[in-house]
Amino acid sequence: MNYFSLKELFPKEIYNKFSEEELSKKLDPNLISTLNDIKYFFNAIIIINTWSFSQSLINKYGLYNERGYRDQSSLTGAKRSPHKEGKAADFDIWEGSKRLDPSFVRETIVKNLSVFKNIKGIELNTEWIHIDLRDRSNNGKVCLFNASGSILKWV
Repeated sequence: MNYFSLKELFPKEIYNKFSEEELSKKLDPNLISTLNDIKYFFNAIIIINTWSFSQSLINKYGLYNERGYRDQSSLTGAKRSPHKEGKAADFDIWEGSKRLDPSFVRETIVKNLSVFKNIKGIELNTEWIHIDLRDRSNNGKVCLFNASGSILKWV
């Protein structure tokens, strides 16, 4: 089951420019399945892009436009970001009206990597959760890195 609409995974400008079929081709299918696995595992709401939400939901969760796929011309994030390959997402997890602490979510994901086999990278020390599927070729290990891209640890 897919819990996410394409509006949640694409910036508004990109969503309005392409057909759903074209959009789907821009995403790694394993990203969608991994996000679905995370939602199912935590049994909670995952917030990626919110530009299509009602104003009351935007007031609750915040306004986000480039937390999933990013166009090559996007100035958000790194020049060679896996977001630009359709292989990354930034998100928050909410249980009811409570936003889960990103550090707790990251720690839980790392402790359960056998469930999340496609995750290859997790950004640390952010106010959100970042996962990506970019293969960094270190014997299948997951790269824990910081915002500047420096590798902090392999798990």
